[in-house]
Amino acid sequence: MVFPEVERSIYKQNPLDNVLCQLRFPPILKINTGDISAFQDDIRSMFPEYSEQIEIINEITLGPPNPFQQNAINQFSRPSSNKNHLFTSADGKWKVNLTNTFISLSTSEYTKWEVFRDKLLLAQKSFIAHYKPSYFSRIGLRYVNIFCRTGLGMPLTKSWGDLIESHYNGVFSTTSSEQLRTFKNVYEFNLEKDFCTVKTLSAFINKKDNGEQCLLIDNDYSMNDKTAIDNAEDILNYLNGTSTRLIRWIISDELHKAMGPQKQ
Repeated sequence: MVFPEVERSIYKQNPLDNVLCQLRFPPILKINTGDISAFQDDIRSMFPEYSEQIEIINEITLGPPNPFQQNAINQFSRPSSNKNHLFTSADGKWKVNLTNTFISLSTSEYTKWEVFRDKLLLAQKSFIAHYKPSYFSRIGLRYVNIFCRTGLGMPLTKSWGDLIESHYNGVFSTTSSEQLRTFKNVYEFNLEKDFCTVKTLSAFINKKDNGEQCLLIDNDYSMNDKTAIDNAEDILNYLNGTSTRLIRWIISDELHKAMGPQKQ
């Protein structure tokens, strides 16, 4: 899918609730069993807080059931554990996760790509230097947007059909859209670059404090093929550029202007 070229903007009323990048790779066992202090030293200035989580995975094994076992399920499963090393910024708004199959960066305070990319590259370059992955098996970049009408100075009676483009909004374009109480829609597109896709999900959600109906638009971009380590940055820049074009393809000019776009 080719989305139209648009001028890049940064919004005063930023709809992004969370942004996540994940780089997956073939298992590296020493991340589970070895010392990660060198990696921590490299990123500690930005991510001083550390915690460790243990993820329990039940691996199914083949073989005849043992009649002497009381719980038949235990005959077919073998629990294993993976360490999830979590490094967090002092304000808790930026997080790096490292496991034996992926490294990720997430934030609840996204401003612009250059800031996010610099923090990602800090962790990514240290990871590559210390663990030398053969390649990345998947590169993912996810943007979670939440649009709330009152936060943009609009009344709750403002139609979502005026704020979301008709080619994306489906039933919002119909005369019954104002009576719509629940909604969920998923599209998946192939992008111009080989093996790159985006899955876009939209749904109503309610604000916790006052129950206001808001619109979630969750755009999950990925490269789903083996990628050389040196090519990862180019892929991420491409996915980010596509994200700018997609969100403008989704939202109307009225919503775009209401968020206070600033040219970059």
